[in-house]
Amino acid sequence: MRGGILALLFLMIMGCASADALPRSHRHVPFFFTYRPQTLSRHLTRGLPDDSSKIAAIHSWMCYHIRYDVKKGLRYDFSHQSVRQTLRRRRAICTGYADLFTELCRHAGIKAAQIAGYTKNEEVDITDTFYTDEHMWNMVYLDGQWRPIDVTWDAGYVAQYRVFSLGPIRIVRYRPHFVRDPVDRYYMVSSDIFVRDHLPANPGWQLMDPPLSMEQFARDSSYYYKVLWIDSKYNSSRHDDAYGLRYVAMTADDRIIEDGQKSYAHNHNNQLHIGEAWTVKAEQAAAELHRKVKDTLAELTLCDTIIRRADRAILHYDSMILLLDKEHMERNNFNEQKRQIASGYLDSMLASTRHISIRLVSAVKRSKAAIKSCIRSRATNSKRLAYLYSQHTRVNPHTIPATRIGDSLRAITTLQMLHDTIPHDKERLTRERQYTDQMFSDFMLRCNTYHQEEPVSRRILYQMADTRTGMADDFDHEIKTVRDQLCAQKMKADTNLYLNFTFIADTVFTSMRTYRLDVSAGYRSYRALMVQARALSAASMDPHSADSLYRQLADSAITALHDANRTLDKWVDQTAEVRNLCRAQRKFVSSEKRLLAFNKYIEGRNWLIRLRQINRKASAYTRVTNKERARAIYLRAKAQKQQIRLRPV
Repeated sequence: MRGGILALLFLMIMGCASADALPRSHRHVPFFFTYRPQTLSRHLTRGLPDDSSKIAAIHSWMCYHIRYDVKKGLRYDFSHQSVRQTLRRRRAICTGYADLFTELCRHAGIKAAQIAGYTKNEEVDITDTFYTDEHMWNMVYLDGQWRPIDVTWDAGYVAQYRVFSLGPIRIVRYRPHFVRDPVDRYYMVSSDIFVRDHLPANPGWQLMDPPLSMEQFARDSSYYYKVLWIDSKYNSSRHDDAYGLRYVAMTADDRIIEDGQKSYAHNHNNQLHIGEAWTVKAEQAAAELHRKVKDTLAELTLCDTIIRRADRAILHYDSMILLLDKEHMERNNFNEQKRQIASGYLDSMLASTRHISIRLVSAVKRSKAAIKSCIRSRATNSKRLAYLYSQHTRVNPHTIPATRIGDSLRAITTLQMLHDTIPHDKERLTRERQYTDQMFSDFMLRCNTYHQEEPVSRRILYQMADTRTGMADDFDHEIKTVRDQLCAQKMKADTNLYLNFTFIADTVFTSMRTYRLDVSAGYRSYRALMVQARALSAASMDPHSADSLYRQLADSAITALHDANRTLDKWVDQTAEVRNLCRAQRKFVSSEKRLLAFNKYIEGRNWLIRLRQINRKASAYTRVTNKERARAIYLRAKAQKQQIRLRPV
C-alpha cells in the first residue's frame, strides 16, 4: 500500500513537471506508458477533436522527449532501429524520428510516410554535389492534402563546440552535442518554402508543378543568402495528391522500387536507390523461383531474370562507388580551398594588426623619449633664464676692457646683422609651433577615430567566431558578409593608423626636435647680440643707448625662452596624452590579434572536422554500397548455381 502511494506520488510529480515544461498542444503521458507506440499514440491523442490536434500533440511530444543520437549521426549510420528501441533509448537519428512519427500517426488513424531526400544545412554550401540523400522526414495527409513535417530539425540542433567564458577569456572545446530547441519551423509549412532546404529524392513528393530539378536545387542560392524565410502555411501548387495515397498503399518492396526508379531519373549521380530497387526485384524473382515446382523452363527463365537484375544492381553499385570516390575527392579539394581562403584573409589581417602593434610600441617609445627631451630642454631653458636675469643689470663700462674704434665698428656691423635675423627666427619658431600643434591635432583625431571604430571591428570578429563555431565556412554567406565588412573596416582603420604612425608621428617628433634646436640656436643668437652690445657699450662715448639695447635684447631673449617653455610644457602634456592613447590602442590591437588568432584556430578545427566528416561519410556510404552489392552478388551466385543444377548435361 505504501509502495503504491509512493509510486502514485512519483507519477503525479513527473506529470506536473512535464505539463509545466511542455506547450498546451502536448498531452501528458505517464513515463511507463511510452514504451509501446500504440499505447503512447492512444494517450497522446485521447480526447483531441481532429487530426490536426493529434499531429500537433505527436510532434510536440517527440520534440521534447526524443534526443538526436549525435554519435550515430557522426558515424553516418543510417540503419533503421525499431520503434520500441527508439522509445526505450529516447535517442534516434532522422530515420528513427521519421519511423516513430509514422508509427504514432498510423496508430492514431492518420496517413503518414517517410521521405528520404537532400538537405541544406550549416555543413552544406554552394560547392556540394548532392550525390547522396542524407536525411529523412515525414509527409502527413491532412484535410485532403499532403503536408511536410521534419521532427528531427524541429527538435533541436547539433552544436559542434562548447564555449566556456571565464571573464574575458573564452575557452572553446570540440564537444559535439545535441541542443534541445523545440520549434515549429518545419511543421506543415508551404512546400515551396520547405523545398528550399528539403528536396525529396523521389520528385513525386515535392508537391510542386513543375517539380524542382536537381540542378535548380543545387544552384538555388535562396537558402545560402537566407532571402526567403517567411512563416506561411501550406499553400503551394500540388500536381497530384493521389500519388501519396497510392504510395502509402504500396508494400515496402514496391516503395523501394518506386523510390529507386524516380530518384534515379531525378538524380543520376545517386545510384544507390536504383541499385536497391534492382536488388529487390531480383529478390522478388528469387521468391517466385522458390514457389515454382516441376517447371524447369519457368525456373530457368526466372534464374535468367535474377541474374540480369542482379547484374543491373551490381552495375549501379559499382557506379555508385566510383561516384562516391569522385565526391570524396571533390569535397576534400573544396575543403582545402576553404582553409586556404580563410587562412589567406586571417593571415593578412593578422600581419596588418601585428604591424600596427609594432608601430604602436615604437610610438610609445618615441613619446617617452620626446617627453624626456622636452623636460631636459625646459630645464636648460630655466638655466638660461636664470643667467639672463643675473645679467639683466646695467652694463658698467669701467668693467669692460677698452676697445679700438675698429672693434666698435665691427660690433655695430655684427649687431645690425644679428638684429636683422631675429624677426625671421621668431617667425620660423612660430610657424614650427603652429605646424607641430596642427600635426598633434591630426594625430589625436586619427587615434580617436580608430578608437571609435575599434569596437565595430571587435564586434565583427566576435560575430565571425560565433558563426564559425556553428561550422560555417568562407563559402557561406554569413561568413562572407562579415568577413568583407571586416576587411573594409580594417583596411580603413589600419591605413589610417599606418599614415598616423608613419608620417604624422614622425613629423610631430621631428618638428619637436627641430623646434628645440631652433630655440637653442635663437638663444645663442641672443647671447651673441648681447656680447656685441656689451662691446659696443664699452667702445661708445655714450653707453646709455648700448645699455638700453642690451636690456632690450635680454628682455626679448627672456620672453622667447618663456614662450618656448610654455610650448614645451604644452607639448609634454600632449605627448603624454599621445603615449597613453597609444597604450590604450595597443591593448585594443592585442585584443584584436587574439580574436583573429581565435578565428584562425576555429577555422583550423573546422577544417579538421570537415575532413573527418568527409572521410566518415565516404567510408559509411561505401560500406553500405558494398554490403548491398554483396547481397546482389549472392543472389546472382545462387541463381547461377540453380541454373547449373537445372540445365541438362
